Amino acid sequence: MNGSPRCRDRLIMVGRLVSILIMVGVLAGCTGPGQRTAAPPDDWRTEQYRDVTFRVPAEWGYAYEPGPDWCRGGLPDAGRSRPYVSLGEPRARLELACPALPDDLITEHVAVLSTVTSWPTTPPYDRPDGRTKIGNGFWEVIRTVESVRLRVISRDAGLAQQIIDSAAPAGDTAPCRPDHPVITDHGYRPQLAGDLGVVDRITLCQYELGRTQEAGGVRAAGVLTGTAAQKLIKTVAAAPAWNGAGCPAAEEHWPDLTVVLRVHDAAGLRELILRQGTCSNGAGPVLGGFDDGRTVRAATKATCRAVFVAPLRIDSGGSSVFERCVPRR
Repeated sequence: MNGSPRCRDRLIMVGRLVSILIMVGVLAGCTGPGQRTAAPPDDWRTEQYRDVTFRVPAEWGYAYEPGPDWCRGGLPDAGRSRPYVSLGEPRARLELACPALPDDLITEHVAVLSTVTSWPTTPPYDRPDGRTKIGNGFWEVIRTVESVRLRVISRDAGLAQQIIDSAAPAGDTAPCRPDHPVITDHGYRPQLAGDLGVVDRITLCQYELGRTQEAGGVRAAGVLTGTAAQKLIKTVAAAPAWNGAGCPAAEEHWPDLTVVLRVHDAAGLRELILRQGTCSNGAGPVLGGFDDGRTVRAATKATCRAVFVAPLRIDSGGSSVFERCVPRR
């Protein structure tokens, strides 16, 4: 019944081997620095900044993370009351050198900055890619992808790593084209297309402009769907042509707001381009409108604000553009 001692020894060895294999499997499932995590849940949303996309929980808001002026009003806005996404940095900060941010002001968020134009070299940004335990029970995970550096702060190291691991170069399935001609060609017009049918959704791609592709890029990506998308397109199509007013010849006019509307319907994809700006004094009439490649349609407070959904935002520009386009939140 009990078998020979040799057989019992073999069974004991097999049992030990199975235990070792199980332990190895358990350890393999633990994620440490440099290891890949599981794919994000389906209900996480996709963000894009410059030439990189990444995923975050759907309930996270938007705000700027604290900067060197945090001690004089430089803390994030109301979005900081919950985890948030910080896309880029404000156009202007106070010229202050506040002390290091106290541990009790550290909050859960992800911040992304361009390594080409805006990544600072002072603490805590001087740390290399990887995972670091910081104050108040938080972990910091940093990773560089293409021209973007991502920095995730969370008490849940696994969640932070999952966000970091979701980052990827913006390919054909990205919400917005990272190298769109509008970045450097401020007079670029979209290709002509036929009349739109029933609109499924509109991807809203806000761009920062530059003299080179590297100096600008995708600022933020939003979306309109269903009735809101269809209403915007119908309202824009019914608007009169913009009167084409311009600035004095000596002035170089760059729009304060440039958004490419990627309109999806049954026939495929077409683009509209919304540009809004003012001349150098910033208080004159708003210039520009919705360009479909054939006609530039006048923008109104209703149509510009319909485009201005989170995370799209304007940090600086003419007061007339702010008044027309920025919703009161």
